[in-house]
Amino acid sequence: FDDYMKTFQNFASQIFNESLQSNISMKKEWDLNGCGFGLQGEYLGEILHHSSWANEKLKTFVKREDLVRQVCNLVMAENREDGTGNIPFVGLSGCVMGVSGAGKTALMAKVAHEIYQREDNQNPVLIRFCGTSKGSYNARSLMISLCVQMEHLFDYAMSERKAVLLGAGKYEELVEYFQNLLSTHPVTLFIDSLDQLSNEDQGRSEISFLKHVKPHKDTRIVVSSLPDDDEDSSSVSSKKYVYYCDLKLKKSAVPRVIVQMAQMGDATDAGSGLDEAMDIIDQLLLKQNRTLTMEQRNVVRERVSMEKEKTALYINLAVLVASKWTSQVDASMNLAGGVKPLILQLFKKLEHDYGEKLVKFALAFITYSKKGISDVEMEELLSLNEEVLDHVFQYHKKPKVRRLPSHVWLRLKSAMHGLIVEGESGCSKWYHRQLKETAEEHFNSEKRTAIQYMSTYFGNLVGEEELKEKRLRSQPRFFDNGTFLTKNVIINRRRCDEAFHHFIENGLLEDAVREMCTIDSLYANCRHSSSQCFEYVRGVLRLHLLIEQSREMNSDEVSEELRVKCDHYKRFALSEMTSVVNSNNPIAGLNRSIDRQPPCSRVHQEYQTRIKSYRRFNLMELNNNEFADMTPLFKSLGGRYNAFTPCLSTLEGHSGGVNSVALSEDGQRVVSGSDDNTVKIWDATSGECVSTLEG
Repeated sequence: FDDYMKTFQNFASQIFNESLQSNISMKKEWDLNGCGFGLQGEYLGEILHHSSWANEKLKTFVKREDLVRQVCNLVMAENREDGTGNIPFVGLSGCVMGVSGAGKTALMAKVAHEIYQREDNQNPVLIRFCGTSKGSYNARSLMISLCVQMEHLFDYAMSERKAVLLGAGKYEELVEYFQNLLSTHPVTLFIDSLDQLSNEDQGRSEISFLKHVKPHKDTRIVVSSLPDDDEDSSSVSSKKYVYYCDLKLKKSAVPRVIVQMAQMGDATDAGSGLDEAMDIIDQLLLKQNRTLTMEQRNVVRERVSMEKEKTALYINLAVLVASKWTSQVDASMNLAGGVKPLILQLFKKLEHDYGEKLVKFALAFITYSKKGISDVEMEELLSLNEEVLDHVFQYHKKPKVRRLPSHVWLRLKSAMHGLIVEGESGCSKWYHRQLKETAEEHFNSEKRTAIQYMSTYFGNLVGEEELKEKRLRSQPRFFDNGTFLTKNVIINRRRCDEAFHHFIENGLLEDAVREMCTIDSLYANCRHSSSQCFEYVRGVLRLHLLIEQSREMNSDEVSEELRVKCDHYKRFALSEMTSVVNSNNPIAGLNRSIDRQPPCSRVHQEYQTRIKSYRRFNLMELNNNEFADMTPLFKSLGGRYNAFTPCLSTLEGHSGGVNSVALSEDGQRVVSGSDDNTVKIWDATSGECVSTLEG
């Protein structure tokens, strides 16, 4: 028997090693050329993701042929022309607008499919669903992905492919290259959910990557977005959202198709709206080879009638629930009426199936994180919670490693298919804002604890012993032993995204100061992205306000040393961040701005201390590689401030004289008019320009 087991172990080990080596080789080939496809795996995977997403959404679209016809007509119409050159989005063929949950995404997928299937169609059809993947969360990533795809489709020689190189450079140059491809080659491009883009480089508020695009005569571009909410908005959400996409598209008179279903509030449409919704439910169930009994269908019809507007979100969630019924299921006890109650029903079903503690904390991490949670992060965050581990290991009292097994989270994640999507940095987040809003209310009792775990984890405060025992990763500011001076240092973007946000949310003010108010933190956030620069400004302003409020209450929660430090970093962020973001080289601009600070500034003092402690501060002693790897350092030749100035903030962006300024009633926005024929809308807190009106 022992000989047999030894032979079997050797055999199993050999098979395992061969399989492992095969997977490693395949992964390398995928990364290099997509396993022979001719594109790097990163970009091919992005294209395949959106193709797969379109196919999934296509399955959920039935009926509503009039909407398909309207959008197809826009695609088949001639491109608009602008003799004046003053209409920024005249190059767009049309836009699809509709409230949250109306079914815009499924409609875009359906129209893309219809256009692709047409016998007279000669154009490649490209489609992107913003905010659903790593390459679609901001305008820069979106353009790189689309440019790589067009370069491949039109057989560009490798030496002529510029997308990836330009993607690492100036935003304006990438926009120029992207628009040049659209003007040179005929394609049909669908971009869904502009509102889901981040506003980095004003990609959302200005739709800057499509501004003044002049497409090929046979190119068609269709976009979709949520409308901007206003005080009279009938949005199904209790919150108000303003994205500015709607405003920009209206101003350019881009032809639009409004997605909505008949509303029950209108007596003339009551029957037709309900019948339409039930027809869609029947057909969606039929696609899954499922049908309802007469009793179940009557209950579903009654529940659907409770919705004033038959949104696609409610219908799809109802189908998700009903598709799992047997003929014996009592529908009256298993289908809630209304979007929010139905979402709560799904949450409670997950808690029942996978364990209340596990589900509540996993979903709380997704809900209260700033940008979502990756699979590895979720495993490690749940591993910090002893209650969750006690539940997971209730039948295995002494596991070799007390860490959440990977399959536990992955099974739960799989059960949430259709409810969450993978966004930036591979992080899971809620697919729909109504899911997020309902989760915020339902998991409120877990909020404080979840934020505590996230602040400890992302803030790198987990003890060495626990890191080792549970095999968790630390969260350094920089990877590869880099410093803030290293030109190509790899920053921990996730720490920038999450740590200080959760310290502030949890009221850990001293920890928040230590996290935010350091040279390393300032440089890491500025290296992250322009949008993160302004997130840093908002964060340090909020932190400063909380500290001052604590001080007024005679609380000694924050030491005087840390209070002064926070005040100095706030002054610097307010007065200099806009200038840093607008400079050609933001890091060189940051160096200049810090060196100009008065000697009393803690920012300036820490910068000088760190510079002098640098291992090879004497630049004459650096070899070529070391010198090339350093950011430009500057010594002020005059112009340094001797003391803090009365100027609290500087807004930079106009190219002409500013002759009018106004403040919004709530104090959240500054509006400025200039001789450069623009009106700019600024975030009064951070100084970020959120929109520009031309004319």
